[in-house]
Amino acid sequence: MGAFTASAVVFLAYWDALVWYEHDRGAYRSIPDTAGIFGTFPGDHLSYAGGIGDQFLATGLLVLCVCAITDRRNMQVSKQLVPLYIGLAVLAIGISFGFNCGFALNPARDFAPRLFSMLAGWGPGVFSYYHHWWIVPVIATHAGAVAGAWLYYIAIEINWPPEEYEPDDEEPAKAMANGGKAGGPFPPFPKASGTPEKHGYYPEAGFDDRPRSGAHTPDDVKYRPLPAKAAFQDELDKKIHK
Repeated sequence: MGAFTASAVVFLAYWDALVWYEHDRGAYRSIPDTAGIFGTFPGDHLSYAGGIGDQFLATGLLVLCVCAITDRRNMQVSKQLVPLYIGLAVLAIGISFGFNCGFALNPARDFAPRLFSMLAGWGPGVFSYYHHWWIVPVIATHAGAVAGAWLYYIAIEINWPPEEYEPDDEEPAKAMANGGKAGGPFPPFPKASGTPEKHGYYPEAGFDDRPRSGAHTPDDVKYRPLPAKAAFQDELDKKIHK
């Protein structure tokens, strides 16, 4: 839908140029002359098999670049720069492979504009031209994309060592909003324990805070004497007994 709408915008923006060109050349809605504004068509030198190979290779290279750019263990491109890097990859592929048949790369980029050109006056010839050339930008690009993704997976991605899970910036906030339970397969955040910390065992001061086998009650530490007070109490008991 986006490519179809963009084609309509281009058609209206260059309406005057299109009318002037057709009057100057004496050809109305010529194929592939002005129809090439919207869809891709093979050059006069290109064979059908050569066009299939061109579209297959160009799309495979594009997907290979996209996989390398978006793989955080490879190029480590920040999210803000991913569109720029992909755009530069499309530019490089277009310069390298655009001469043969216009580097469709994406079936939606070719089919929707071609459909608009048929409705805008060029007629069904945009689909039947050169032995139904429109099939090539649809089928070959799909096959090339799958091949490029598999090539990257087999040659690079599958060889990465296993990495430890690192939550992104949003996951802690989501987990806290969910009562400390992280969504998905990740473990929940540990809850703080209400058991008081143990401080050790000091027999000379009458201080024993080691873990007990029985249940821990508040009375265990409620009347625990301080070290100085315990020493004073022992001295007082000795004098009384004397």
